[in-house]
Amino acid sequence: MKSVNSDYRDIAWNGVRLKVPPDWEVSRIGLRYLFFEDDAGPALEIKWGPVKGRFSHHKQLDRLASFQRPAAGKSIRTCDPPAGWEKALNGFDTRYFRWQGNSLDGKGALAYCAECRNAMLIQLFRHRTSSGEPDFLKTLSSLKDHSRDGRLFWCIYDIRAITPPEFGLVRYRLDAGVYELALEAQKERLFLHRWGPAGILLKNRDLETFARTAWRLPSVAPNSVTIGGFSGLEWRIKPSIGRVRALWTRIRPGFSFESYRVWHETEKNRILGIALTGKQSPPPDLLETLSTAYETI
Repeated sequence: MKSVNSDYRDIAWNGVRLKVPPDWEVSRIGLRYLFFEDDAGPALEIKWGPVKGRFSHHKQLDRLASFQRPAAGKSIRTCDPPAGWEKALNGFDTRYFRWQGNSLDGKGALAYCAECRNAMLIQLFRHRTSSGEPDFLKTLSSLKDHSRDGRLFWCIYDIRAITPPEFGLVRYRLDAGVYELALEAQKERLFLHRWGPAGILLKNRDLETFARTAWRLPSVAPNSVTIGGFSGLEWRIKPSIGRVRALWTRIRPGFSFESYRVWHETEKNRILGIALTGKQSPPPDLLETLSTAYETI
């Protein structure tokens, strides 16, 4: 199969990665859910999650059918693999289905990965008035539900990042001016921030004042850092027996070690920030690794 066209866009969210046509946009998103639309309407839906115990395609298809049956004009049935899908989903244990509605037809797959024990529901929508599905196999063949080393890749809207495998997504905020991904490990919390437009946010204050307001930082002087060619600031806060630090610990109990980085991507008019808190000192290079892989696109 030929490689995916260069104008296809990378999408990565909480373990799942794929390439989509340039006119597809993410219109709905969940912790383990992506819904794409194009100019004509619904295009693709993907749901995924870890499987505990034995996975049954039959039970999952019955559940999907019972969910869709009340909708007027919809019926779902199992089918042979659509042309090219079996090859594109090589490596997954897969069952296929089709459904029909009043204005939409759909086909999809339930794909189980024995290596990472994730199951994915993939549904491709086709409008009755459309002429077909343009090169969907290129998207399907690019679909991955885990990385070899366990790291999570993120490429959603205008941010791109890589996070360590021990951190799992617990919540997110993707508003126009504020993005926040909150991830947790056993003894650490990680936050990826994106603010914009920077020109407005920094109009009457400098980057340090903005960061202190956003994170409610104590009066500890930051260090200057350079991240991806942009000027930034860094705070590394450790436990202290001092009176000010003791008060700060009472305000934020449970996480004695705190690290922060913030930088201004001037050409892209964005401010990026990373906050890392934990019960023990993080590896010395973790903050550097995180910030090097975090950028707007």
